[in-house]
Amino acid sequence: MRYFLLFVIFCSCSLKESERTQKLKNTDNTVFVFHDAKYDSHVQLEKNGGRLGSVLPLGLVLYKDQKQNDFKSFIPNQTVDTLVIDSRNDEFLEIIHRYKAIEDIHFLIKAGDTVNIFYDSIGYPVLESSISDDFTKLYNFRKDIRTTIEVNTHLFEPQTILKSEYNTAKYYLYKESKEKYHSIFENKAFYDVDTLVRQHQSFKEKYFKALQTTSLEQSNRSLVYQEYFKQILKLDTYYIRLMHNSRLDQGLTARDIYPIFNDSLIDYPSYNQFFQLYLAIIEYKRDNIVHIRKSNSITPHYRQVFENLRLNDSIPEKTKCLLSRILINDMVEDKNADLFRTLAEHKEMFSDSTFLTEFEEKNRLTESENTILLESPDGEIIDFFNLLKNGKEDEYYIEYWATWCKPCIKEFPYLKGLAEKLANENKKVIALSLDEESGKWKDFLRQKDFIDKEILHFRVYNQFSSKKLKSYQIESIPKNMEFFKNGNIKTLNAQRPSQILTVK
Repeated sequence: MRYFLLFVIFCSCSLKESERTQKLKNTDNTVFVFHDAKYDSHVQLEKNGGRLGSVLPLGLVLYKDQKQNDFKSFIPNQTVDTLVIDSRNDEFLEIIHRYKAIEDIHFLIKAGDTVNIFYDSIGYPVLESSISDDFTKLYNFRKDIRTTIEVNTHLFEPQTILKSEYNTAKYYLYKESKEKYHSIFENKAFYDVDTLVRQHQSFKEKYFKALQTTSLEQSNRSLVYQEYFKQILKLDTYYIRLMHNSRLDQGLTARDIYPIFNDSLIDYPSYNQFFQLYLAIIEYKRDNIVHIRKSNSITPHYRQVFENLRLNDSIPEKTKCLLSRILINDMVEDKNADLFRTLAEHKEMFSDSTFLTEFEEKNRLTESENTILLESPDGEIIDFFNLLKNGKEDEYYIEYWATWCKPCIKEFPYLKGLAEKLANENKKVIALSLDEESGKWKDFLRQKDFIDKEILHFRVYNQFSSKKLKSYQIESIPKNMEFFKNGNIKTLNAQRPSQILTVK
C-alpha cells in the first residue's frame, strides 16, 4: 500500500511537471518564471481571481489581456511560480512589475520567450531571456542605467523610455491642476526627471551621461536592438490606456497629451538615432520648457528658445522638427504672442504640412488670418475689429509703433496730447505695438509710464500671419490710420500727432 501511494504521488508530480514543460515549450505562450518572489500575507483574493490588497507585495505584475484589451494582475505566491500569457498574435508584449509598492517598472518582452525573473539584494527584478543574451540585456536596460548612477534615495531614480515621464507628468497635470505642478510629484511615487528641483542637477547630468554611454555602446549591436526600440515606439503606455478611461475636463485625447512618440518616429533607422532623439527631447524640455515654466518673467522667452534650436546643427533635422512642434504646442497653451512668427518660420524650415494643418484647424488659427489679433498688457487676446465695434467712440486714431523706434517714442508726448483733444470729439486713440517680444513691450510701458486712461495700448499678436494687416502696407513706422466704428478705414495714411497738434 505504501509503495502504491508513492507511485501515485510520483505519477501526479510527473504529470504536473509534464504539463508545465509543455507550457514552457509552447511558442504560442510567453512564460514568466518568478524565483523567490516575496509573497505578502496582507494580499486578499478578488472575485476575478487577481490578488490585490492594501499592502502590495513585491511581485505584483500587470499584464495585458488580449481578449479584453485590459491589464490583469498576477501575484506569485510561492517560491517558484509561473505566469503563462497567450501571445500567439503578438510580436512583443508588455508587463508592468511593481517594485516595493513604490514604482511601476515597464518591461517589453519578446513573444514566445521564457523569462526567468530573479531579485537582487534590494528586491529589484532582474530578467533573464531564454532566447538570447541580447534580449536579456534589453530587458535589464533600466537596471543597467540605475546601477550606473549612485542614487541615495529611491525617490529620484531615473525613468527610461519604457516609462514616459513626460506623459505621466502631463496626465497628472491635466487630471488635477497645473497649479499643483510641483506638489503633485512631491506626493506621488512617480518622479519625473525633468521636474526635479534644482539641487538635483548633478543627478540629472549623471543620468544623461549614462544614457549617452549606453547609446554609444549599443550603437553597433544587432538588428534586435533596432526592432526592440521600434516596438517601444509603437506601444501605448499603461498611462495612456488609463487616460482613455479617464474623463478629463479638457476633453484631451491620448494623442493630445502624448504627441511626441507616435508612429512618425518608427522610421528612425537605428537604435543610436532613436537615443539621440530621446536625449534631445528630454534635454530640450529640461533646459528650455521647464525653465520657462519656472521663470517669474511675464513673458516666456520662447523666441530665444526657438532661435537656439534653429541654429543648433548638432540636432538632426527630423528631431529638430519634432522639438519645434513641442515648443509650438507649449506656446499655444500659454497663449504666447510669439506663436504666429514661430509658426511662419516652422513652415519655412520644415516640410511638415500635416502637423501644421491639424494644428491650425485645432486651434482655429486659419480664421485669424482675416483679422488682426491684439494682446493687452494683461495678456488677453482680442479681435481688433471687435474692439472697435464694442467701443463707445465713433472713430479711432491708430498709431503703429515699436519700442525700438526712436521717432515713435518722440511722438508719444504728442500722442497723449492728441488723445486728450480727441476725447472731446468722441474719438479714441489706440497705440498698436509691432514689437516681436511681448515682454519687452510690457516692460517698456511700465518703465516709461505710458499706460493711461486716454490711450488704449495693445500689441499686434498675429502680425506675421494677418493678411488684413499686410493689406495696410505698413512699410515704416510710426504709421497712423483712422478707422470708423464699423471697422472701415477713414484715413489710410493719417498725419502724425505732432503734425496735428502743431497745425496753426
